[in-house]
Amino acid sequence: MLWLSFGAQTSSGVETGGLEPCGWLTAIEHQRTDGKSTLAITAADGWHLLERWVSRNQKTWEAGTSNVFQILAWIFARAGLELSSFSSSSAMVDNYPAFTINPGMNGKQAVMRLLARLPDVILFVGDCGYIINPTAAEASDYSYGDPADNFHAIHEALTCSSIPAINRAQAEGPAHLSEDFDWSSIDLVNDIVDYANDVYLTTQAKADARSAAMLRKAAVFTDRGHITVQMNCGHDLFDVVKITCPEAGLSAAYRRVIGITKRYTRSKPVYTTRLELGER
Repeated sequence: MLWLSFGAQTSSGVETGGLEPCGWLTAIEHQRTDGKSTLAITAADGWHLLERWVSRNQKTWEAGTSNVFQILAWIFARAGLELSSFSSSSAMVDNYPAFTINPGMNGKQAVMRLLARLPDVILFVGDCGYIINPTAAEASDYSYGDPADNFHAIHEALTCSSIPAINRAQAEGPAHLSEDFDWSSIDLVNDIVDYANDVYLTTQAKADARSAAMLRKAAVFTDRGHITVQMNCGHDLFDVVKITCPEAGLSAAYRRVIGITKRYTRSKPVYTTRLELGER
């Protein structure tokens, strides 16, 4: 396994932080070009291991026997991974669904089928996946560009007002139907519908939770631009940041981190963090 540890020299000494990126080596390349020798290393995270595990038999959970977290933990264990939680929705632990993994289905497909029913997402740290419920009221973890806070300067900012992948969600079970709407988006571009027909939506509450989860995830992953800042080694995926950048039209704007690129180049030098932003 490859671990990358980023840090900074502070008044307290060398400090590192965050859930550092890591992965299992999948390729190593040695290259010699124009008198320079380089080594390129490719690594993959837990999603890769889940995708590599393919069920050879049918596995079925009857309704009421295991909650969603327990089913997920069983799948993770097949791929040699652990599962824990930083935060979770009530549906993650209070819902005991009927669920089937068919022969030929890989672990990633099974996990995504379960997560499609919930607002929760997964963050990998080493060989452990952590459940996170990205609520819209979550407090910020860090501030950028505000002199009243830490005044961590913003090198580059790009704001984006994108249309979500869906703005109308329908979830239907054998006898129950639920719909959720993002009216502000619908007013702009008409409705973009996603539909889920699930035999396990046996109550109205389950159907309501499914449609709400579909719309919530679409909002979280809607492209809201990015910022580039001096290296901040403490950020993790799905953190909430508060951004003040008048030139980009942002004043105490809350955004969720949906992508992180850390760049270190000695020759230039470059030591930056780029945060891809979604909706809080």
